[in-house]
Amino acid sequence: PGSLKTFVGEEGLGLWLLTEIDNSPTHTGRVEQLWIKLEPHNPTNDIIADILPNTFFFDFVDVPIEATNLTVCVGGNTLPMELYLRRGDLPTRTAYDKKVIVPGNGNVTNLLSNCITINATDVPPLAPGTWFIGVFNPNNVLQHITLVIRVDLDLAAIAPIRYNGRGSRRAK
Repeated sequence: PGSLKTFVGEEGLGLWLLTEIDNSPTHTGRVEQLWIKLEPHNPTNDIIADILPNTFFFDFVDVPIEATNLTVCVGGNTLPMELYLRRGDLPTRTAYDKKVIVPGNGNVTNLLSNCITINATDVPPLAPGTWFIGVFNPNNVLQHITLVIRVDLDLAAIAPIRYNGRGSRRAK
């Protein structure tokens, strides 16, 4: 796929095949050691992170087809931070779908005022799939943040299944 970040959000199950090519005439073509670390995604909310100066913190959320709104909020930072959203790939400071500057007030209780919300009427609109979240610290000091992600669903879009003991039918 070109990059391991392609696998962010995927299950760590099944067979993994690694192919390496040594196309340099002066190398031996031998791999001495390989380490792969899989970290499970924490599906809980209120993610707390320390972001080093001039670096990104990344997370992701899988948006289902019945989603109406995606809201991502950042708080707790004492200096301004940059919040980015991008569907299908990690955001950068130049490639993103939505961006907001989060003022630094150090207040987590006022978290809902430092948000990006995307819905079906936005450009680009909210679409199902994996949305990547990037929080960038442009400052020269470490920033301690709280990240909150919320996906609102249209429950009318979910067809309930009625069970009568003899089989199941979709509700009409």
